[in-house]
Amino acid sequence: MAKTAGSKKKRVTFTYKGVPGSDVFVTGSFNEWDPKQKKLKDKKKDGVYSLAVNLPRERHQYKFIVDGEWINDPECTMYEEDGFGGLNSVVDLTDI
Repeated sequence: MAKTAGSKKKRVTFTYKGVPGSDVFVTGSFNEWDPKQKKLKDKKKDGVYSLAVNLPRERHQYKFIVDGEWINDPECTMYEEDGFGGLNSVVDLTDI
């Protein structure tokens, strides 16, 4: 789930709950869908991965990549069509 904290740009924390030892990345419109640029960390080795990034106040589409598989954020409540017959998770920073 993506959560925000206040500033000119918004600091967003992406969190994915999975299996310890996985490789988890977040990719999206904010990094030109680069699949290896933003790796989440499991600091407590409990399967909860997170990464905080500063994003412009825009509407951003994103997905997690877990051990090579592209998936939507299971805790996200907002989705948009991805143009390929699927959906992307969305974090909307325009009204914050």
